[in-house]
Amino acid sequence: MKTFRPAPRRAVFLRRSGKIRVAQGCSRWAMAVRSWSIPLAGLFLAAGLSRATAASPTYDFSGLPVGGGPPTWVSNANPMIADPPGDLTNGGFETGTLAGWTEVDQAGGTGSWVTYSGTTAPLSGQVIAAPPEGMFAATSDQTGPGSHILYQDLALAAGPQPRLDFFVYYTNAAGAFSTPATLDYTVSPNQQYRIDLIKPTAAVNSVAPADILATIFQTMVGDPATKPPTLIQFDLTPFAGTTVRLRFAEVDNQGVFDASVDAFACPSAPASGCQAAAAHKAQLALGSGKLSWKWTSSGTVATADFGTPATTTDYLLCVYDMTGLKQSAQAQADRMCGTKPCWKAVSTKGFKYGDKAGTPDGVTKVQLKSGGVGKGKIGVKGGGANLLLPTLPLTTPVKAQLLRSDSSSLCWEATYSTPTTNTASGFKAKSD
Repeated sequence: MKTFRPAPRRAVFLRRSGKIRVAQGCSRWAMAVRSWSIPLAGLFLAAGLSRATAASPTYDFSGLPVGGGPPTWVSNANPMIADPPGDLTNGGFETGTLAGWTEVDQAGGTGSWVTYSGTTAPLSGQVIAAPPEGMFAATSDQTGPGSHILYQDLALAAGPQPRLDFFVYYTNAAGAFSTPATLDYTVSPNQQYRIDLIKPTAAVNSVAPADILATIFQTMVGDPATKPPTLIQFDLTPFAGTTVRLRFAEVDNQGVFDASVDAFACPSAPASGCQAAAAHKAQLALGSGKLSWKWTSSGTVATADFGTPATTTDYLLCVYDMTGLKQSAQAQADRMCGTKPCWKAVSTKGFKYGDKAGTPDGVTKVQLKSGGVGKGKIGVKGGGANLLLPTLPLTTPVKAQLLRSDSSSLCWEATYSTPTTNTASGFKAKSD
């Protein structure tokens, strides 16, 4: 998941804001902190959960109580990752953990929000969609009735605001939805997934209209039982200068319900180990509603290094200056542009991408060409309404990187220390 500014673009789903806070002064909250900063393989034991080994979803209805008093909740704050204010931390979940998020479960229920990779839900064993971006995504998984919340606070600066972009998808084994005005799983039937911006001072499980600033997504009675990964975009401008809480809430008491979210985001700092451009052989231009990046190799680039953009490999252009991430623009894999695929292979030398609409981030053209020293070429162009350029001028040195969603070791970069133009209206430079 990442927030995006007119300056930074997609930082998907998502990156972070200020300090995560748990609502105070509420006796119904039992506090227990768990650490998720461990490899995925150890996640379930640390959380007191067990892996599902069955091929079909496992769900025990005996966990559904009858009657009782007000629900209590257990809050699980995860380790923080330092990111600039206004950004979502770990919005793409590529740490393989829920670091930076707070996860809240209603006491007495089963399951939790967890990260996953592949196509099998880690607790129930239900078959679900693979993460649409990168290697990991988050899903709310369980083996019996429960209610689960994942949230993060965003401190939004005054002025031009980011856009929130992320992928929503789900698999509901119950086949139908019930959406009472509560997140209490002991109210039956209750089978729903909703995404809201709420006041950070409100109870985290509140659905009171006075506490909800905006409902971004909600399942409704009659909706299909499965939803493929679908891009959601939400304008945060109306909330400029305030702190808001982004909340993902899933409730189930009718059957296994894997509610999922994901996004592929630029990291807050440049990646390491990328192949640098040949000296003075990369150009970057930003301004007048357009983006252009051209890169020439300093070493060998094999066609296999580009992965499979026609089917699974997304690309993300990230631009940084000395203050942090300034620009993020993605070209997604396996997309149709009109009646033709956006990506196509160019002989055995590489790939080309063309999308006049520039969905989702304004990228209209990409060229990936393999070759030896000085022969490998990369080009990215963007424009149109979906391109959100950074606020200029930039603070040098500036670094541009092209990242693959399915590889942390294959990426390409160039550094710009002496731009020929660096004003409020444009940036142009040749690489060092």
